Amino acid sequence: MIENYIAIGILNILVLVMLSFMVQKNDILDVKKKKVYSVTIFATVAVILSEVGTSLFEALGPSFRIPNMTANVIGFSVSPIIPILLASVFSNKYSKIPPLLFLPSIANLILTVTSPKCGLIFTISPENVYSRGPAFIFYIVAYGWGIAVLFDTIIRTTKRYYSKSSFILTFLFLFLLIGTTIQVLIPKLHATWTCVTFAMVIYYAFICEFSDKHDILTMLFNRRAYESAKNHFEALERAAVILIDVDNFKQINDTYGHQYGDDCLGTIGIAIKSAFSDIGTGFRIGGDEFCILSDITDEELIKHALERLIGEINANRDKSPQFPTVSIGYKIYHKASGNSINQVFQEADKELYLQKRRNMTVQL
Repeated sequence: MIENYIAIGILNILVLVMLSFMVQKNDILDVKKKKVYSVTIFATVAVILSEVGTSLFEALGPSFRIPNMTANVIGFSVSPIIPILLASVFSNKYSKIPPLLFLPSIANLILTVTSPKCGLIFTISPENVYSRGPAFIFYIVAYGWGIAVLFDTIIRTTKRYYSKSSFILTFLFLFLLIGTTIQVLIPKLHATWTCVTFAMVIYYAFICEFSDKHDILTMLFNRRAYESAKNHFEALERAAVILIDVDNFKQINDTYGHQYGDDCLGTIGIAIKSAFSDIGTGFRIGGDEFCILSDITDEELIKHALERLIGEINANRDKSPQFPTVSIGYKIYHKASGNSINQVFQEADKELYLQKRRNMTVQL
């Protein structure tokens, strides 16, 4: 049995080492995400080694009681932090992980570190036999809380703009939950960290796909995703094409700096997500150009969403008068008309620039 645990542990570690190598060579993930993911992988390897160590040290007898205690402390201390670290990998500047969410893990860490003397999370008898302590439930709560934070972060980050991921996300969540539940119910069956290893590989693939299709600044879909989505919308009987362009954006960058310009684009991206979350999908298709594609063509709903967007833009201008205005143009695509969605895009673009000229006239 111990030989099986050791073999499985080694295989899991080899997979994670390969995953770490792939993360470092990845050109899509930014440097900070790479660092956090590498720390997460290292922490997972440490927990797997500690779990293998607990089985091995216990089998070696009473003379290995101290190493057994040490391995248990490492495993129980680090485990609840791993899902939150994964959440940090996926979070963005609009969906950061509040430090307070680490409190259950910190409480578990304190209980675990004191367990060799107090026996709260676990106990190791003089005969070097492991057993769960009276406060073991705190470890379960802390680990479950970490999984919940991970799931919530992904849902909030991908809400509406990555609806196809719902099945993958649910599977990932259940995979971790089932693996943990099995080991809680049957302690001798070490299933948790094999499930975590597989989940991290799946998670990495998911992050790569997400990053490849999204604009990291605004968290809207990017131009590549837009070109792909056009085929889907062109197959519909009716669709709406809404274009948004930031007015005088070059002047904003030249006057207030590119960092402020980026902050403006990020804020506008959030406003687009908020205004159109119920009726359309947002894309950043150029430097300061955005598009919303929608299968809802009710002009009242579209105008209501546009009013919400303008309201949020104006609210930002009230706080910061230099915040830019936007120009908007939209047209409805009718498949029966014979026009392609690209032609409808050009019509919406003409309407946008008519408004842009009006805005520039007003500003002058």
